[in-house]
Amino acid sequence: NIDAVSVEAAGKVEFLKEVLTNINTSSFASTTLNVNNNNVTIDGQSISVFNVGTLVDQLKENPDVAAISVDELSSSDQGIRFKLTATLADSALQ
Repeated sequence: NIDAVSVEAAGKVEFLKEVLTNINTSSFASTTLNVNNNNVTIDGQSISVFNVGTLVDQLKENPDVAAISVDELSSSDQGIRFKLTATLADSALQ
């Protein structure tokens, strides 16, 4: 049903706008967002592990997020590489 798809897409777009607001700072670089069903994967770099921790805390405060996993966290010459997956609650997609 087109209406159901539109509502689900709107929920994801709202969540993505919030994520973009949180990562649109000089603390993050080369960040990629991927959406697959209820999962939003954030893959990128930060100058500090503390910035990644703050992003996780901000995601945890969002009532539309059912779960968060840290899939990768490593140090490199460019800073901290990270990959997070936020699983959206079904209620966010209705």
